[in-house]
Amino acid sequence: SLPYTGAYNNVNFSGSGSYALPATLDVNGEFAINGSTVTAPSTSLNVGGNFTKASGTFTHNSGEVIFDGSASTISGSTTFNDLTASTAGQPLTFTAGTTQTVGGALTLAGTSGNLVTLASSSTGNDWNIINNGASSTAQYLNVSDSNLTGTSIFAYNSTNGGGNSASWVFPNSYTVALTNGSINSSQLIPGTSYGHTLTLYDSNGAIATGLNGDVNLTFSGNSSSNGYVPTATDKNSVAQQFGDATTLTFTAGVATTNVVLYKAESS
Repeated sequence: SLPYTGAYNNVNFSGSGSYALPATLDVNGEFAINGSTVTAPSTSLNVGGNFTKASGTFTHNSGEVIFDGSASTISGSTTFNDLTASTAGQPLTFTAGTTQTVGGALTLAGTSGNLVTLASSSTGNDWNIINNGASSTAQYLNVSDSNLTGTSIFAYNSTNGGGNSASWVFPNSYTVALTNGSINSSQLIPGTSYGHTLTLYDSNGAIATGLNGDVNLTFSGNSSSNGYVPTATDKNSVAQQFGDATTLTFTAGVATTNVVLYKAESS
């Protein structure tokens, strides 16, 4: 086993030996297996560089592998438990023809303007991914040449780079449902704040459960009255006027806000 839980630069396991890694491990450079049997950390393995499995065995040990560097190439076929790549603008390159299997939570998330790129090492030649996990979060991605089997992945606010299987779904529109529980609209008192739940539906009519994180929305549809402008609170509980961008944090496609409406009347 490695002598301590901490940060390493490059880690290369060679030969026929067996190695058990500590509960957590941070590899800033390459993590490579060349013939060895390696049992991963039970908590998290952070990899800042390439993940290379030329030969040997990688046992995920129900832990999480996190790609947290500026760029990584994943070589060889590997079965992961939880797999995460959420560094803004990060390119991940998969060796063409290899297969990555995810049995736990899959999290692939860039940010607006800084997409995480998932691409093949050889343009036009597939890399394979089997999504067997119970949950997946996929947003702000640029995906190409990916043959996905298992559970479909809905990639929100993402780019279809071409060559992907039909199990990759790139919704191009959303519907937001704003509800306030058991309160009937006729019972609302103008100028009073009421808690509302926002549910985001994708273009297929399904709740966008894969959408986790901040979304900018603009509320409209209720006019001001006598100088009063309706508001909705943002993720920091600050009231934003209708017509202004309001940032809300969604979890599995659902967010909450407090809305104040004013009744506009005419004589």
